[in-house]
Amino acid sequence: MKTYTQIYVMLVFGVKYRLGLITRDLRPNLHAFIGSLIKNHGNGSSPIRIGGTADHIHVLMKLSPKISIAEIAREIKSRSSRWINENKLIMGRFAWQTGYSAFSYSSSAREDVIRYIDNQEEHHKRYTFREEIERLLKLYDIDFDPRDLPQQAI
Repeated sequence: MKTYTQIYVMLVFGVKYRLGLITRDLRPNLHAFIGSLIKNHGNGSSPIRIGGTADHIHVLMKLSPKISIAEIAREIKSRSSRWINENKLIMGRFAWQTGYSAFSYSSSAREDVIRYIDNQEEHHKRYTFREEIERLLKLYDIDFDPRDLPQQAI
């Protein structure tokens, strides 16, 4: 029998030191670049929605069973930071934080997750990135050490 899967994953990761380097002008091109990385990786994964704020990003994708979450996260983070730096899209050097969070979703939650990603700017008027990650980790019953959560921007 052929393999059939439907694996929706949202990756969340921030800019190193929580610096607000992802400007409104940079976001559309960065999101498109990350989407092309996912689509062109050759493993059958596909981007669903990419969004975020100046200091972090959310990537909802349909993940192929041929690739691990760690592998696609590493690929997205390393290639997108290299692309930003090689094209001098910001002043100084760009880097993503170490680590990431990943959350799985059912197809019935897909539209809610898309709305959540689309409303990041509004959402972060009320909650910090750290509060958002802590809430998601608790919601998904993921053990964590608060010392490992993103700190406030420098």
